[in-house]
Amino acid sequence: MAGVTIGSSSSRVEKILCRRIVRAIWQDATFRDPETALVEASVAIDEDVEIGRNVVLRGRTRIGAGARVDDGCILTDTEVGAGATLLPYTVATQSCIGPGAKVGPFATCGLH
Repeated sequence: MAGVTIGSSSSRVEKILCRRIVRAIWQDATFRDPETALVEASVAIDEDVEIGRNVVLRGRTRIGAGARVDDGCILTDTEVGAGATLLPYTVATQSCIGPGAKVGPFATCGLH
């Protein structure tokens, strides 16, 4: 059984897995550049969500219906309410962003 070596091989495997995850949720969300999104399998994304370029979604993150996550945002274990807007380069960890909220740009929320 072949393993994954540390370095470029594991990076390629991660990219392949992320692309598969993005394709699986493609019907519910719009990705501006799916090749640059990193979405872990544990993330939940509701309908009509827009995901910008270079967005990272980790852990138990949940994005509510109609929310917008702009370029460069990094969310870990964060709940984004329906219709919320995260402007570019918002970083949130273990946070709850309310419905219709507008956060950022360059905001930092939660534990760091």
